[in-house]
Amino acid sequence: MMDVAECYLDELAQRCIVQVQIEEYPTIRSQGWFKSCKLHDLVRYLCLLRIEEENFLKVIDLKRHRNEKQLVEYSHTPPSLLSYRSSQIHRLAIIFDKNVDGGLSLKPKKKIQHIRSVVLSYGGNYGHQLWERIKPRIFSHFKLLKVLDLEAIGHRFFSNYDLKLPKKIGNLIHLRYLGLRYSWFNQLPSSIGKLRYLQTLDLRMLEQPCIPNVLWKLELLQRLYLPKSLQTKNGDIFRLDGLLNIEMLENFHTYYCDVKDLSKLTNL
Repeated sequence: MMDVAECYLDELAQRCIVQVQIEEYPTIRSQGWFKSCKLHDLVRYLCLLRIEEENFLKVIDLKRHRNEKQLVEYSHTPPSLLSYRSSQIHRLAIIFDKNVDGGLSLKPKKKIQHIRSVVLSYGGNYGHQLWERIKPRIFSHFKLLKVLDLEAIGHRFFSNYDLKLPKKIGNLIHLRYLGLRYSWFNQLPSSIGKLRYLQTLDLRMLEQPCIPNVLWKLELLQRLYLPKSLQTKNGDIFRLDGLLNIEMLENFHTYYCDVKDLSKLTNL
């Protein structure tokens, strides 16, 4: 699937529909591979129109509506979500800032219980308040999630705040992607080892998190991005020998990982 997707992306790039950044490794492969891509403003506008027509994705940009009082009243779901047409929403992206997190609450509406993808992007100073308010909704009502991206949850001014990923993360057994990049979570639960279908795990957090020694159980994991520094319980060596399908491993460090495990990762 990755090869097919890369062929499609290459075709879009040749037609100048997307702009791509290529990361080259001339000693490994002659052509290199795509690292990231972006859209021209006009193409993005046309895509958003088509997304609305096809009910492909719902984007709620609360930063653009910070002055609308009804968006920040406590226990009210944003009107932009409630007014969405009755067909099911499968992919949801929400952009917050500090002016709206104080009163936002996502009520479990019937038409949003079938969501497969949730992306939260936050740029304010009180991310822990936002997280405490919405996390019960995510782990109790979005049980069919395949993608969960919690980017930048938390803030450095609240580094003493105990920001934990809930144990109920283990109930999201359909997850294929879990992203915690730029977040300030300082502890992960051992139930993360139950996510047997996980393919991508991004743990490039800004804290030095305590990670349970269970990631070796994720046999289908293909991409693992470790934080630059981590802790394990009782100072145990971090096991990675069970990741037989791993293809990309970032921030591997022999201080907390056993270098002998690398010889077993034959797909790396």
